[in-house]
Order: sequence, then C-alpha cells, then structure tokens
Amino acid sequence: MAKLGGHSERESMAFRDTVREGLRECASLEEAAQRLVKMLYAEHQDFIVLTRCFITVPYRALPAANRQVVDELARSKGIAEEITDETPVLSLLGTCGVRPAWNDRRQSENHIAIPLASASFVESIPMISRLLKELEVELEWLNNVESAGFSEKELGGGWIGVFYVREAATAMDQQQRLIIPAEDFVAEHQIKTVFGLGGIYPQGTLFTLIVFTRDTMEKPQISSYKPLVPLIAANTLHLLQDGKIFA
Repeated sequence: MAKLGGHSERESMAFRDTVREGLRECASLEEAAQRLVKMLYAEHQDFIVLTRCFITVPYRALPAANRQVVDELARSKGIAEEITDETPVLSLLGTCGVRPAWNDRRQSENHIAIPLASASFVESIPMISRLLKELEVELEWLNNVESAGFSEKELGGGWIGVFYVREAATAMDQQQRLIIPAEDFVAEHQIKTVFGLGGIYPQGTLFTLIVFTRDTMEKPQISSYKPLVPLIAANTLHLLQDGKIFA
C-alpha cells in the first residue's frame, strides 16, 4: 500500500486511470464524490483517517433535509435573516473513513451543510475560513458570486487550490485559534497533516477534497494529487450542469 505522496509517476497515473473509470458512469455528483473518496481511502487506508468531498450548492437547490440543517444552524447562530435562496452552502457529498458512520454523509453531525452566509460568519469558523483563504477564494464572493472573477480559477482551467495544515494538533490562525478545532478527534486518531485540493466549476461552484492523515506531510508531497482536480472536473461537470447533484 502506497504511502501518501509516495506514488511513483507510473503508480500515480494508474490511480488516476482508476478514478477516471470510477467516475465515468456516475448518475449524480454525490455518487461521484462518494466513489472518489472511497477510492482514495482504499489506496491509502493505512495513512488516511478521514477524507471528504464538498461543493457549494445554493440553498434553494438543497434537499429538504439539508435545508433543515441550515435553518437550525442559522437560528442557533443568529444569522437566519442572512439566509436567502442564493446563499452558497458548503455541502458534504462524499465521506469515507475509519469509523462506519464516516462512510455516510447523512450521518455527519456538524458538516453536512454549512451556510456561507457572509464573510463575517465564515471568519468565525477557523477551518472553513482558512480553507477558503488558502484556496484563494476571496470571502467577498459570498456577496457577489457573478463578479468574483472566477474565470481563471475554474476547474480544468489550470488553477488548483491547495489547503495545507502541517500539524493539526497545534496549527493556529492569526487570531490564535486552532485551525482544526476538534481537539478530541485530532488526539484520538493521531491526526497529523490535513490537506485539501480545490477548484471552481463555472458559475462559481466551489469543489474541494479534504484529507485527514496520520502522516506528517510536506507540502510538495501533495503535488502528486493535484491532477485529480481537472480529472474530476472533466468527468463530473455535466452532472452539475444537468442539476444532478444529490443521489
């Protein structure tokens, strides 16, 4: 079993071929995301604790169960009035990990649907705030997606964003908050490095793959996974365009 970031070029190409074949016949973006995380976990299950795939979905396009999650969270945080039909919601589509409950997005307790209601609300969530910043997504896009200037950052257009936290147990943001605030989760599973890859579909839909590892990885080691981003785009864009997001 290959160590994370330890594939030879030939092995990396073979894995990408496996992913391409796995995504080709999916009927929804959710099915594709779940296949992707399962294939990545199976390839590195000695080193990965959890891997997840998210995209942003307008509130109006969410399933009823997801909208209920958003409504409850918004009420609890005092931002209910900020939620509109067009509010982008960071939505969990695929999940795979060492616990059975981590293999079904519907069993996620806190991450099934996170409304990106405003720049100030996003700033209050350390990991999501850092994720967006390191993917070079300006928080102002939340208020005006159409003029956010994403054309040069679209999936398949050559731009691939990287989210990187070398030491999950200790890394802090500028406000001296833990970037990965789930301390019990980090300690219990000996999480070391957390990394993510992301890109933008047309019309401003954000895609990101996040991996929680038992390894301390250096940033250059993540480069071998960057080609997954345009590959995913090429095999899933039609699903997004056809509105086939959730299974």
